Amino acid sequence: YAISLFAADQPEKAQAQLDQVLGLRGDDEVYLWIAAEKLASHQNWLGTARLYVRASEIQVNSGPLGEELRNRLREAVYKGSSDPAAEQYLIADQLASLDNACFYLGRARYEFYFRDKSVAQQILNEMKAAIHGSYEADLMQAEFTAKRGLGEDARHLLTALIEKPAVPEWIKLEADKILKQIP
Repeated sequence: YAISLFAADQPEKAQAQLDQVLGLRGDDEVYLWIAAEKLASHQNWLGTARLYVRASEIQVNSGPLGEELRNRLREAVYKGSSDPAAEQYLIADQLASLDNACFYLGRARYEFYFRDKSVAQQILNEMKAAIHGSYEADLMQAEFTAKRGLGEDARHLLTALIEKPAVPEWIKLEADKILKQIP
């Protein structure tokens, strides 16, 4: 039902529907994964992030966050943080308790798109210092660089990401998408 509300451009009602889902099925990790995948297939990234955040909370209660869920969570937070409602639903402290990269990704991208680009760059620099070799930070740097009109610099960063075998597939796809948008 939330998918149809997102499609009908009723994000507030869709988020309220997700609140109900989290209230009723918020302890069922498998259900949360399935619902998140459905939302992701419809490009509803903020809703996807919310469901993966809850699934991550369940998983860290019994041990460390698994690599597959961590990658899905990072992708959803990265993409969902460019939604104007992200600040309301992607809570920084909650993200920090699950995954430092998500904490920085959510804050920096939201800041970049809705507040102050220089503060976003400061947050990104903090991320690079805290998480050495973060492919997500490299992607975000390339994105910010491209959006600032520095196409050649962005192209170099994006190409390097795409060519590295260890880079998660979603980052390569996002890098390619950004690369294709550079004039």
